[in-house]
Amino acid sequence: MTENKEVQERVRPAVPEEERCEHLHPDGRRCGSRRRDERPFCWHHDPEMAEARREALVRVEAEPEEEEEEEVEEEPVQLLSPEEIHELLAETLEAVQAGKMGVGRAYAVGYLASMLLATLKEIGKVAQQRGSSLSELLRMVREAREDE
Repeated sequence: MTENKEVQERVRPAVPEEERCEHLHPDGRRCGSRRRDERPFCWHHDPEMAEARREALVRVEAEPEEEEEEEVEEEPVQLLSPEEIHELLAETLEAVQAGKMGVGRAYAVGYLASMLLATLKEIGKVAQQRGSSLSELLRMVREAREDE
């Protein structure tokens, strides 16, 4: 197993075999996505979802391109707890609903938030191994950042 694959499995655990999509890629590998409900395929490979996929693609292509970002001099956001990440996701959803943020950027925020949550989970394991609490370990991280 490659190092990249090992990292992916730690961050996003593999879908149990009985829940995986039955689609086979041209090279013979089976799709790793979760099946839709009781269907044998995921959203991307289900033939019955072909029209919905085409419509979604048309909607994405019809979205105006996001304007170039203005440089804003702000302190970087420190997301060191699930609550802070939840707040960021809520703000992102509000911005999308208000038309202030494009779907692509919101998707990136969501993806990065999921990576942060996975990282926090790993930090929690390290804290437990060291006999300290997650909040204690995160406090040390904050203090180290402040010292920089």
